[in-house]
Amino acid sequence: MIHLVTTADTEILACARAVERLRGAEPDFPAVRCFNPGPTGQGETASAEELVAEIARRALPKPPVVQAQRLARCS
Repeated sequence: MIHLVTTADTEILACARAVERLRGAEPDFPAVRCFNPGPTGQGETASAEELVAEIARRALPKPPVVQAQRLARCS
């Protein structure tokens, strides 16, 4: 997955159009997510650091749960 973080709405629109064209030529082109850390329209903003942390949280697999097991000694 490709992540684009930008404050320019025009870059997000250009990215969406480019992805459409690339997927037409290359069906296996990866998914693209665009993020704008600017105002949400409700007075909220997200910092670039918050967006990168959220992207990493969603993109990285959760570590497997490992249960302790006793192993019999071979003698």
